[in-house]
Amino acid sequence: MPKINAQDEICMHLAERKADFANALPKQIPSERFIRVAQTAIRQTPALVSLDRASLYAAFYKCAADGLMPDGREAAIIPFGDKATYLPMISGICKKARNSGEIKTINAQVVYKKDEYEHWIDETGEHFKHVPARGDRGEVLLVYAFCQTKDDGVFFEEMSLADLAAIEKMSKQKGGPWSGPFRTEMMRKSAIRRLLKYRVPSSTDIDEIIRENDEPMEAPPVKAAEPTSSRLRDAVATTATVDPEDQELAVAAGEELPL
Repeated sequence: MPKINAQDEICMHLAERKADFANALPKQIPSERFIRVAQTAIRQTPALVSLDRASLYAAFYKCAADGLMPDGREAAIIPFGDKATYLPMISGICKKARNSGEIKTINAQVVYKKDEYEHWIDETGEHFKHVPARGDRGEVLLVYAFCQTKDDGVFFEEMSLADLAAIEKMSKQKGGPWSGPFRTEMMRKSAIRRLLKYRVPSSTDIDEIIRENDEPMEAPPVKAAEPTSSRLRDAVATTATVDPEDQELAVAAGEELPL
């Protein structure tokens, strides 16, 4: 009998735990689909094979319990030392926020030096406009997040490089995702977390998202003007191009994003 390699062994073990994954996953996600995506992640990321197996399976279970796919877009399983770490991605966090029923639209973007970006407050409320530059966008300047709730309230959060550096410094995982290829993803996640934590009205589902994906914050932001219902429609201009960091993450997961 031919010897089974480490990748095949892990993939077989994932399949054998179908019932356990089914119990962890939300009812709308078939365990077969989750296992196929997890097996693809194992085959496309050879570094995972050499990690501590207990931490690897625990990371997949946490991903399943959150109802996210370990596909590099909703979530990723990444090495951290000799352990596997479950990393919810910006797409996954936004998916969970929308699934809460409290939020209609939510996103976070990085602003680069060559982008067109404005953020201002006047007598009608808080406004912003962002048009990403084509091609080389220059250095990172800041990151922002916004959302529209089910009652048409719009909330906005902007974070400077100093804000992000403070969070990175306080991160529990020294040398983790903040210092690797997921750095811009962590920036966007920080803006989303801060938006949900300090701007959006509290609810049980939103509080759960914050609790599951929270990191230390150096201080709450200064309270901004109350949102108006028309700001999201009138104040945001974006191109149809895919964010470079999203494309990079998708390629790493063997996926292609639409242009």
